[in-house]
Amino acid sequence: MLLLNRYNTIIMANYSQAELQSKTIEFLRFPLIIAVMFAHAVTSATFQDGYVNSGGGYFWYDNIRYLISNIFGYVTVPTLFFISGFLFFGNIKIWSLDKYGSKLKTRIKSLLIPYLFWNAFAIAIVIVAYSGMSSLTPGKAGEHFYSVKNIIGMFWNYGQTGNPAQIPLWYVRNLMVIDLLAPVVWLWVTNLRQWGVIFLGLLWVSNIVGSVWNIDETIFLFTFGAYFGINKLDMVVDFNKLFKFSVIAFPIMALADVCTQNQVFNIYIHRTAIFLGIVFVFNIVSHGINNRGWHISSSLIASNFFLYSSHYYILSFIRRGMIYTIRPDTEGAHFIVYFVPVLLAFCLIFAVFLLMKKVTPRFLGIICGGRA
Repeated sequence: MLLLNRYNTIIMANYSQAELQSKTIEFLRFPLIIAVMFAHAVTSATFQDGYVNSGGGYFWYDNIRYLISNIFGYVTVPTLFFISGFLFFGNIKIWSLDKYGSKLKTRIKSLLIPYLFWNAFAIAIVIVAYSGMSSLTPGKAGEHFYSVKNIIGMFWNYGQTGNPAQIPLWYVRNLMVIDLLAPVVWLWVTNLRQWGVIFLGLLWVSNIVGSVWNIDETIFLFTFGAYFGINKLDMVVDFNKLFKFSVIAFPIMALADVCTQNQVFNIYIHRTAIFLGIVFVFNIVSHGINNRGWHISSSLIASNFFLYSSHYYILSFIRRGMIYTIRPDTEGAHFIVYFVPVLLAFCLIFAVFLLMKKVTPRFLGIICGGRA
């Protein structure tokens, strides 16, 4: 961390490469989760009494919202897949079935149990919402909605949306699947090396295979991270070689993404911007930590998974309530119902997290996979 002497001279931190990489990964977790919340902070909503809010049609609002939610918000999950691939293989020197089994065993606690809990929690919320108990809900569901088959299906593919009932946890679902396929990833990387990663990256950027359940994104970014982990590369050191390029190229591509958001070819620009965004955020954060003393409180970092797993429906309800009450019809009002619900949802969820950490720490640890 930075220290200031009485002459206000900045003394830079002197972290080792391994320490800086670890601190960068740790730091990134919190802003990435906040970005995920903004990715879900869209203002379009329909209500049971027929009131519909389109949430668009304003130049500054539409473009700023797209920049925050669709670019910065969409950098988050690819970055998390990249980090997950790196961490899965980072401490494995020689691949073996014992190592593989040990990794999967830890994933039961860190991924599967929280995944089942939070989806069960979300299914209960969805059932109540579609029972038509509030004018804020979108309406009643058909009888098949309450069938055992449909409810079980919500754990994996809710309403044929490609997401589980707790929508943000599609990342955890896909991560569990790619973890099971870790031997294939190991063989792919060790035999095809960087060319195998580049091939998967081109498939993702080109959108040739399509984005069914975000499989292409999952495979590429996890494998990209695995490449760094298997070859014991330092992502901060390697990305820093592209520091100047990334701080110029990412803003340019982000602007191009905003300007072409309604064009058919935007997918190629968008995914290129997302990839550059991963390098950009690593470079900015590692630079800030090492040269500016950036740090985030341990409580905020510990709350990451709780925020990630619980925010969607809380944020949605607050957002719907504000839209229904304010009925925004100006650009300023649209900004209010975009930013304020995220702030309120964060404050509420973080307060609940701190309360549970004090009152029920063991239960909190279980539903957060040991991260709290």
